[in-house]
Amino acid sequence: MISNPLLKPITKENIHLLVKRPDENAVYFTKIKSLFLNDVFKNFSIKILLKGQARYTTQMAVYSLNEKNNVLIAPRQQNGCVLIIDEQDTELLCIDINEQLIKQAVEKQLQYLKDPISADYSLSGIETVQSLTETAFYCQLQQLLQQNGAGYDKALKFDDEWYLLLAQTIVSTYFKEKPFSCIKQSTRVELIKRLNEGKQYIDRYYLHNPCIIDVARIALLSEFHFYRTFKELYKVTPYQYVLHKRLMHAFYLLERTELNICEIASICNFTDVFTFSKAFKRSFSMSPQKIRRYLYTSSDFQFSRT
Repeated sequence: MISNPLLKPITKENIHLLVKRPDENAVYFTKIKSLFLNDVFKNFSIKILLKGQARYTTQMAVYSLNEKNNVLIAPRQQNGCVLIIDEQDTELLCIDINEQLIKQAVEKQLQYLKDPISADYSLSGIETVQSLTETAFYCQLQQLLQQNGAGYDKALKFDDEWYLLLAQTIVSTYFKEKPFSCIKQSTRVELIKRLNEGKQYIDRYYLHNPCIIDVARIALLSEFHFYRTFKELYKVTPYQYVLHKRLMHAFYLLERTELNICEIASICNFTDVFTFSKAFKRSFSMSPQKIRRYLYTSSDFQFSRT
């Protein structure tokens, strides 16, 4: 067993430690008031809120972690970020599991179930927010949680077996509740393939605000069937996903460009600034103007671009 060098509190002074290599197992504790950090899902991740509030943005949705729903499970992906703005310290315990261990857990589960579905589609929809005490891995994390941040730099030790057990627990729990489990395997494989094709079409043309009936036609499904099964698999409706992609692009433009709010609203295909600002605030709990002000003018705001 080896000591994990990231098993220590992360603050503004050592925030650079969060810029980790892909495929690196890690456990780290963050205690901070203000934080905006890009690329926070380089590995399969478990984000546990211990105190305060945090907002994570993934490719699928925006998730607000709070006292009730305090755990986010998300697969490896690009462009994910975390936003923390609070008067009090926010405390997060984050666990990264490298992709190889996740693949091992998936392959073992597929062999056990004798399921022909490919690993590419097998974790579609695993992204979820829930209460920590209701997770299947809650007992495994008891020793870690009891430290409550104070002892994370005292060389608690973990090895690949510990991470693999955690991965297997998450994967096996997901497969028990897997979407479309009531239909035969060949039909499920084909349905997930079609839904993925529809999702990829949205990923390419979201700025054009594509009509869902056209997306369903690309997926060779009726509009009703596409809508219902897309929501069952990905836990968001196609309409919500298209809107999320447009708002994510707007966030990117607010962060990386000097375009004004009207220009951003137009680029992201909103009818007017009011509609854009309302949708943006509903998703991120802050107006576009306030987000930009925090990103560029607040000296207390820890900002990392990757």
